[in-house]
Amino acid sequence: MSTLLSILICTVTGRVEKHLPLLVQEVQRQVDEHPLFQIEILYIGDNKKRSVGRKRNDLLKLAQGEYVCFLDDDDKISSVFISKTIPHLHSSTDIVCYMVECSIDGGIGKPVYYNKDYVKNTNYADYYERMPNHLMLVKRELALQTPFRDISHGEDKDYSIRLKPLLQSQALIEEVLYYYIYNSSTTET
Repeated sequence: MSTLLSILICTVTGRVEKHLPLLVQEVQRQVDEHPLFQIEILYIGDNKKRSVGRKRNDLLKLAQGEYVCFLDDDDKISSVFISKTIPHLHSSTDIVCYMVECSIDGGIGKPVYYNKDYVKNTNYADYYERMPNHLMLVKRELALQTPFRDISHGEDKDYSIRLKPLLQSQALIEEVLYYYIYNSSTTET
């Protein structure tokens, strides 16, 4: 049986003991609930000597899944992340997009809508619209065609812009499956 999905996580030394285990534990719990599907969890960490872009590319090269997605080690996923996304992977769609809730510095979370048809990233008062990025589940063959730049800030936006023209089909899940938690004093790359 081939691997259906590779879940990829970059981390840094300061988060290996606190944040990473919580995320990996939740992902593994969900993977264990779906034993009929081959899902791998890969993570790479260092002491910030490599850029985030380079770590993402290293993970992509290691990945065996037909689809890949990145999770940030200091964020959270919904308790139904795997069960809601897996059914869409059998449709051979290029990308599976879902909603994200974004909270900044402890503020109230705002919904983030991802869609391959958005022509740019737009901020509104009550929500955000984003072109698909590294958090979405994308065919690995497409992700490999758009490697990340060897930088630690903005590598995800650059990847998103270059991935967009390759996306011909998408599945949209109108439910928050990911919680992006940004804290200006603790978030690091």
